[in-house]
Amino acid sequence: MNELQVVVDQKPGVIGFNFEEIRDELQARMDLYKNATFTDEYRVYAKNEVAALRKMKKAIDDKRKEVKNQYMIPYNDFEEKAKELMRIIDQPIGLISQQITEMEERRKAEKKTKIEALYNSLVGDLSGYLTLEKIYNARWENASMSMTAVKKELEEVLSSVRKAVSMLEAMTSDAVPEALRQYKEDLDLAGAINYVNQYEAQKAKIVEREAEKKRLEEEQKRRAEEERIRREERERIKEE
Repeated sequence: MNELQVVVDQKPGVIGFNFEEIRDELQARMDLYKNATFTDEYRVYAKNEVAALRKMKKAIDDKRKEVKNQYMIPYNDFEEKAKELMRIIDQPIGLISQQITEMEERRKAEKKTKIEALYNSLVGDLSGYLTLEKIYNARWENASMSMTAVKKELEEVLSSVRKAVSMLEAMTSDAVPEALRQYKEDLDLAGAINYVNQYEAQKAKIVEREAEKKRLEEEQKRRAEEERIRREERERIKEE
């Protein structure tokens, strides 16, 4: 589509008026009030002076508004016409943009279907640990992201999870099943290993306490037996 050029024939506006004349006269008049002091005797005069000054100020402001309104007439006319032209352009922009949005949504849906099929072909026995929703990256749907790149990222994630599961399964502990269950939930390998270590540390403390308890019980039995032997020896000596 050929680009349209907006050609505007605008002449710089000049508003002339006797600014310097009025300014100099006003300044001379206002200087008279700088050191003026009004007493009760001149109260009415003072009020009349304030009223006159306000009237003078209002007259200047009214003229400013009048000139501004006249000055803005051509601009307001141009602005309304420009807006009408933009409204005409907005109609096809909306129609075309809607179609572009729909095309993009279809493309993303098709890409997502391909990603799901790729995941299903790669996940194998890790489906219980790694659902697609858990690792899905919306960036994969970008047109700039090739399926080859998506496959590479998926394979890297799956490889990492497979190694983590193997590492946990290789640990010798009754806590491994629970650690694997936790890993399925959050894919936090460090957390799963820490759980096993804490379990084993707690188990070691229990074994240590049980061993100490057994040692004390055996010590008590030994002392009781020694005391029984000494008592029997004393009884035998008495009888002799």
